[in-house]
Amino acid sequence: MKSSPAPSGPPPTGGVDRRLGGRVWAALLVIGLVGQIAWTVENMYLNVFVYERITQDPTIIALMVSLSAIAATVATLIVGAWSDRMGKRRAFVAVGYVVWGACTAAFGLLSPEEGVVAAPYVFAAVIGIVALDCLMSMIGSGANNAAFGAWVTDVTTPRRRVAVPTRCSRHFP
Repeated sequence: MKSSPAPSGPPPTGGVDRRLGGRVWAALLVIGLVGQIAWTVENMYLNVFVYERITQDPTIIALMVSLSAIAATVATLIVGAWSDRMGKRRAFVAVGYVVWGACTAAFGLLSPEEGVVAAPYVFAAVIGIVALDCLMSMIGSGANNAAFGAWVTDVTTPRRRVAVPTRCSRHFP
C-alpha cells in the first residue's frame, strides 16, 4: 500500500471558526501591500519606462507583456506545487519578495545612456528588459500568487478566508 504524504499545512480546525490574530492580519496587510506595489510598478510603470527610455516601438511592449504572462503562469504552477511539497510557504514568500524587489529595482540599470541612439545598445536593452521582466514575473508570481495565496489558505478557515481580500481592499484600493 502507498502511504499518503504528511499534510504540510496547519492541522484541521475540526469546524472551529478561529479568528485571525493581530500578527496574521499585520502580515497579510504588509505582504499584500508590498505585492500590490510590485505588481503596479511592473504593470503600469515598466511599460512607460520602456516606451520613454528604451524604444517607442509598441511591439516590444506587447512582446514583453505576452512573454511575462506566460512566464508568470508557468511559475505559479511550478512554485505552487514546489511550495506544497516543501511545506515552507513563508520561506517562499519571504525570499521571493526580496528577490522580486531586487529585480524590480534592477530595471533602472538597463537604460541606455543619454544621447545613445545606436541600435546595438537599444537592442541589448530590449533583450535585457524583456528577460528581466520575465524573471521578475516568474519570481513575483511564485512568491505572491502561489506561495502567499496558499499561505492565506493555510492560516484561515473557509469562513474567514473571504474576509482577507475584502479587508485588504479597504486598506489598499
